[in-house]
This record gives sequence, C-alpha cells and structure tokens, in this order.
Amino acid sequence: MVKTGPFKDVGSPVRKMKPEERQLLEGVIQNVHRQFVAAIVKARRLPQAEVEKMADGRIFTGEQAKELGLVDELGSFEDAVESVKRLARLPGEVKLVQIEKKKFSWWDLLLNKVLGDFREGLAAAGTGPDLLWVPPVLYKN
Repeated sequence: MVKTGPFKDVGSPVRKMKPEERQLLEGVIQNVHRQFVAAIVKARRLPQAEVEKMADGRIFTGEQAKELGLVDELGSFEDAVESVKRLARLPGEVKLVQIEKKKFSWWDLLLNKVLGDFREGLAAAGTGPDLLWVPPVLYKN
C-alpha cells in the first residue's frame, strides 16, 4: 500500500488495527472526552466529578438532561427562536433562513467531473475560452 504517512489509513476496515494506531485513536478519544467534560463544567457550572459520572456515553432524554442541569428549558424549535429573540432583544418578526441541503446525485457528480476535466483540458491547451458556457439544462444551482 502506498500512503503519505504512517497513520493515513488508521481505522481501515480491511485490515487489523496496529497497536500504535489503537494508542493514537485512544489518545484522541480521551483528549476529546476531557475537552467535552471541561466545556460542560465551565458552561453549566457543575462539579467536574459530577460531570465525569454522567459523561460515560449514555444518552439522556430531555427531561433527564434538565433534571441533571445539562439544559435550561425544554421546548420546540419555535420556543428556541422566541428565546433567542428575547435574549438578543429583537423586536417583532424575524426572518429565519434555512439552508436547503442539496440531494446527492451521481449524475451531477459525473457531469461536473466531465465538465471540469473538459475546462481544465481547454485551459491547459491554451485553446479554450476562460469561461465555458454550460447550458442550464445540464446542471442545477
């Protein structure tokens, strides 16, 4: 196998994990866990020992999280928007902007790859225009 560094394929499902890879991943996970606990201790002003008891990988319902002091309130998305408006002192209606997730399309991927290669080929040859017009029926914005 050719790779640019000894850990580039760490966690590969096609081979057994090496001891040094396991050690690396365990170190990363422990570090992230410490950061997670520290962030909760600081933000929620809870004792570290109490947070460490909770931070064992369990999941909590909203009610459980509230009882443990991990959240302030339970509510809907609309409740959260109203709370943010109140905290930011925004009067009246606010416009919510939600970014629409683009659905993955193999056709779009292939078409963009072909057109990109075509543009690069023209540019490398020095024979093509700087901008290539693509009919709007071939791609989506």
